[in-house]
Amino acid sequence: MAHSVTKRAFLKGLAALLPTMLTVFILVKAYEFVSNTAGVVLTGVVAEVLDWATPEQYQAGGQYEAVRDTLSPILGTLLALVIAFVLAVFVGLFLASYIGRKIWGAVEKRVFSFPVIRSIYPSVKQVTDFVFGEHEIHFKRAGLIEYPRKGVYSIGFITGNGFKSIREQTGRDIVTFFIPSSPTPFTGYCVQVPRDDVMELDVPVEAVIRYTVSGGVILPAGQVTGPEDVRVIITGAETEETSKA
Repeated sequence: MAHSVTKRAFLKGLAALLPTMLTVFILVKAYEFVSNTAGVVLTGVVAEVLDWATPEQYQAGGQYEAVRDTLSPILGTLLALVIAFVLAVFVGLFLASYIGRKIWGAVEKRVFSFPVIRSIYPSVKQVTDFVFGEHEIHFKRAGLIEYPRKGVYSIGFITGNGFKSIREQTGRDIVTFFIPSSPTPFTGYCVQVPRDDVMELDVPVEAVIRYTVSGGVILPAGQVTGPEDVRVIITGAETEETSKA
């Protein structure tokens, strides 16, 4: 019993701390990268500027050199961070334009031609697009359809009404059904299905998204029915581990 409580507390603490730790780790590594590349170059530039801007009478003795050697790395790193931020903004604005999208598409196509890179780059791009991208998809309700074949069920979302032409030709009430993929639920398949073929689920949209991101490991609350000994269920914004009695 004590072991189970300790394990549950450890997993909850890890789930709470891990996102923050990963964020701090990424920021620290980004800072070190900028500091050790552009920062090193700009440190020398700042030192030269200080020598040029400081009158010779103030440069006599070792006190000036000590101050310069202390300030140059700090100002060089800060300048490198500012330049990196401005560069990222300009790249974002450029890629938002028509010409920028075309050029970047050509660059990505060229990158995909390298065997090793094309096996890694798409996965990394999906993750970064999911984290930093602007997603305008609004899911209405969670549901279930038989797809891609009879007897196999796919969980997804009803996103709206179907095409008018399909509704007229089939004579049925058609809806648009989106089937998300793992681990990025904003990519997937969009299919047109009769409304009668959709089994609506009494499960929050957020819970289904977490289920998809986790690859089916995190089940929505009230949906745990299998024989596994350890389960992770969603209760609101928290995750809770339950053990089979």
